Amino acid sequence: MIKIKFCKKGEAHPEEVSITDEIYYYVPSSNEEGFEFNRVPKFNEPSLYLDIPATELNWLILIVPTVSGAKKVYRHQYINGLDMYMIHTKWPNGDESIIQRSRLSSDSYRHFEVSRDYDKPSWAISAVGIYNLSTDSLTSTINVTLGELLSFSDFDVDNRLKRRKTAPKR
Repeated sequence: MIKIKFCKKGEAHPEEVSITDEIYYYVPSSNEEGFEFNRVPKFNEPSLYLDIPATELNWLILIVPTVSGAKKVYRHQYINGLDMYMIHTKWPNGDESIIQRSRLSSDSYRHFEVSRDYDKPSWAISAVGIYNLSTDSLTSTINVTLGELLSFSDFDVDNRLKRRKTAPKR
């Protein structure tokens, strides 16, 4: 069962809804063996499952069970609807990411930044760019490799190489 917890602007208490029918949440696919799900959500923006515009939400938490039964959690904080918002994702293996998106002056462009911990002691930026909504194209603003970006997360504040000593809780 997929759960959506959310809090509307001006409301003091959150609400919760459950999606029990996977056909409603996932894009169905069919193959020769019959109907099955390819585990791709129908909507990239979870407020669409609620029929509530993102401009009317303070935050939303989407909890999606994986095939193994673990949970993947998406936490959306809406600063100004979809013009400025943050998504914090927690994977069952302990990895986390934060995506910050801001609409630029033109309605066609959106700036984004992705930071991840990649099971390392510190966070690092893994992507920054401009997304053109009208052409569905991405322009990266980074001139370094992903490995170079993530090498930053191997070091602590004293500039010592550190690795996580224990496996994250699952």
